[in-house]
Amino acid sequence: MSSVWSGARFSEEVVRSYQSILDQLKLERPEVSFRLVGFSGGGAIAALLTAKRSDVVELITVAGNLDHEFWTSLHKISPLDRSLNAADYTGQLQGVPQLHFVGEKDLVVPGSVAKSFVDKQKDKSSIRVVEMPGATHQQGWLENWPNLWKEYVR
Repeated sequence: MSSVWSGARFSEEVVRSYQSILDQLKLERPEVSFRLVGFSGGGAIAALLTAKRSDVVELITVAGNLDHEFWTSLHKISPLDRSLNAADYTGQLQGVPQLHFVGEKDLVVPGSVAKSFVDKQKDKSSIRVVEMPGATHQQGWLENWPNLWKEYVR
């Protein structure tokens, strides 16, 4: 398991496992579409799933690690060499509404990671990035989530 975390946390195999869950839900309710929400690394998974599906109507990330190549370089840590990088799939995300929350004081996945991801997209008209004042990577989200959802989610 640690080998998955250290280099393959966003691998094709991991993404496929999430795909199979969504596929199962779709079999049970074919009419359903998805609004995917992911926190931190879950943001990368949500973005990769969105890029690979036609039934996702919105991508929402919170402190999302949306460009792990930029992120590992920023922190000078080992690359996630067996992982897919969500930033490489921005072409498949065109036209999908995206909302990316970043923490003003997040030192783990700073707003520059979301900026790197957004900058790689040609059409930014359906993308919003919202900075949460005072939020770190792990503080400020839970207590503010109901208001953030009410104010920003369509």
